[in-house]
Amino acid sequence: MQQSRWMYGRLVAIGLFTMILVCAQSEALLAQALPPVPPGEVVITRPIDIVTDCDGDGEPDELTAALDYIEGLEKAAQAGPAEDPEAEARVAAARSLFFANLPYSAETRAIQQQTAELIEQLAEVKDPAEAMAIQEQIQNLSIQLENDPAFVAVDRVLGERLEKAFRKKSQESISLVPVQDLGDQPQIQEQSLTQVTPDPSQVLVPLVSTDQHAGENNGGAGAGEVLIQAEPIQAWAAMVIDQFMPDPCTLNNPEADGSARFGLLQPGWLMFMSMPGKINNLFFAKKFAHIGMYHGATASTPRAVYEANPGRGARLEFIDHWLDVDQCIAIGYNQRVSQQRREEALAWVEGLYGTDGRTPYSFDFAHPSRNDAAYCSSVVWRANLAIGWDVDSDASSYVNWVINRFPTLNQQYVLDAVAPDEIYLDPDVLIISEGTNPPQTY
Repeated sequence: MQQSRWMYGRLVAIGLFTMILVCAQSEALLAQALPPVPPGEVVITRPIDIVTDCDGDGEPDELTAALDYIEGLEKAAQAGPAEDPEAEARVAAARSLFFANLPYSAETRAIQQQTAELIEQLAEVKDPAEAMAIQEQIQNLSIQLENDPAFVAVDRVLGERLEKAFRKKSQESISLVPVQDLGDQPQIQEQSLTQVTPDPSQVLVPLVSTDQHAGENNGGAGAGEVLIQAEPIQAWAAMVIDQFMPDPCTLNNPEADGSARFGLLQPGWLMFMSMPGKINNLFFAKKFAHIGMYHGATASTPRAVYEANPGRGARLEFIDHWLDVDQCIAIGYNQRVSQQRREEALAWVEGLYGTDGRTPYSFDFAHPSRNDAAYCSSVVWRANLAIGWDVDSDASSYVNWVINRFPTLNQQYVLDAVAPDEIYLDPDVLIISEGTNPPQTY
């Protein structure tokens, strides 16, 4: 018995020593692979260990160090001159080497290549039905990536980092909202839809059939005009901490209920939508798949949203589909400008693309500045750029998450494209309300 205990103790000691040795070797190799920031030369020359987790934080040490290194390069580049091609080249080189040295299977690499080719093919498509078919192919290929344990492990870490960025943004933004000074309007109050005077110059065509909601709890409004019960702003402010920590949409927290505070909306404000369970550009969407700009009253409804959708182009839409059950909705605005400037941005982009769908939807995501076609987030980006603000954050956590799925896609494509998630994460955008629509929304 005593000898057995001695043998057991010896095995434990050997195991601990081996683990320490492995961790020490991993640390030494990683130090050689990742030079200091900023580096004179980027060197990631060997496969990255995505298994060893010496510090027990749930993230493989080498993977974490490499991602931190890339983020360090980006911060160094951002701290320098506005235009620094050398710094940007270092970031791009480090990112390319990082993704090239992940231990993915040959089958995974082939799927990623095929998916990247489909995304580039999608940019040339004008027919929504053809685009939908390509998107379904991309979705099916993305699902196949889950067969590679190495991809799953890396995607988990990148996804958690991105979700952490979402939670941080949501919590920090809402904690900064001035209770008595929302949207630069000291006396702002939540309004019911019947308190808004319609604009007779705008007539809307419904996005989808809304007859099922006609006349339901809407104070006599017409078909499709869904009204929302107003809530006092003081009551909303008191709920901020309890409702939005942690982020109910990112974490799918079952204890979090209540939709975003639609009654606070002002023209030119931004609206983000999760669109769960629907085919969309999900290969670029982690949290939000759609975005629009609140317009306000029209001849057809007290509340309309300016947005771009496949098959309908850029136009004013009823607010109805923003109220679908279980959708995560966030509301915010560009905090760097006044409410008047936000409204000017909205008027400018509506004048550029029109409000009747005459400008078609664009699947050319890498070219958001086109005047002849637009997609949802390019509309919002162009509007804010017109008043001097670029709200495409190119957040490192987001870019890394996307490129991991399509590492053969030109990095510049991802950086040039503008996604709702990137606008949400932009520091110029203040999120004032966020929540998941409950069943009683209608």
